[in-house]
Amino acid sequence: MGNQQSAPPDEPGTGASGERRSTRRSTKALSTGPPITEEQVRKRQHISKEILDTERKYVHHLDTLCRVYIAPLKESASSNKGMIRAEDIKLIFSIVEVIANFHKTFLDEVEARVQNWGPVQCIGDVFLKNLDFFKFYSTYVNGYNEAMM
Repeated sequence: MGNQQSAPPDEPGTGASGERRSTRRSTKALSTGPPITEEQVRKRQHISKEILDTERKYVHHLDTLCRVYIAPLKESASSNKGMIRAEDIKLIFSIVEVIANFHKTFLDEVEARVQNWGPVQCIGDVFLKNLDFFKFYSTYVNGYNEAMM
């Protein structure tokens, strides 16, 4: 209980024990733990770029699915000239459009994080922040059997 002075936990730029930390969301970094090696830094950067690349491809494929298949099918069904009813389109594609819109936003967040990458950068918090949105997949997967009938 000495005379140690530290910044209050809620003061911008400081942690609970008064240590300096980044206040920029897009540069979330590890604040504790042992020093990391250059090899670990290289691996972490490679993994972050792989996550970004995979997410870009996934968003592209979801966008293609929505533009090339779902939108024309919906348009056709609404004009009563379609090969498939609107109810069947909804059953088959479920919430794909909701998932596509979420992933566009998620991609923006991952891109921002990777663009500001540094030796002690984190990316897991981006996933955790969006955890509730990933739960949409359970709705989608749970409707799979019905969509296949």
